[in-house]
Amino acid sequence: MILLLIGCVALPGATPYQTFPGPRLAKTESATLRLDTGLILVGINGTKIDIPYASMRELLFRPGKYKFAVKFKTPDHHSTDEASVDVTLWPGKKYALKVDLDTEKNKWRPYELEVD
Repeated sequence: MILLLIGCVALPGATPYQTFPGPRLAKTESATLRLDTGLILVGINGTKIDIPYASMRELLFRPGKYKFAVKFKTPDHHSTDEASVDVTLWPGKKYALKVDLDTEKNKWRPYELEVD
C-alpha cells in the first residue's frame, strides 16, 4: 500500500513552485510541500491542475486546509488510480508527501505528517 506521508526536506538552491497568484509570501507566511519521487499532484480542492512535472518537486502554498488528489507513477512507469489526502498546512512549516507502497496488494493510501 502506498502511504502518502507529509514530512519535510528541501533541496538546496531549489525555488518552490508558487501555487497561488500574487507576490511571493515570506517563509513565515507560507507552507512548503515537497513531493516524493513518482508522485504527481493532479488536483487541489477538487480542481484539476496542470503543473509541469519538473516544477512539482517542491510547491509553495498559502496556509490552510487542502484536499490533494495525487497519482503515483510506479518504478515500472505505470500510473496508479488517484488517491486523495486532506491536509492542513500551517505558515512557516515544511511538509513532504511520501510514498509507502504495498507491492503485494498493489495499493496505496494517503496520510499526513509534519516534520518541520
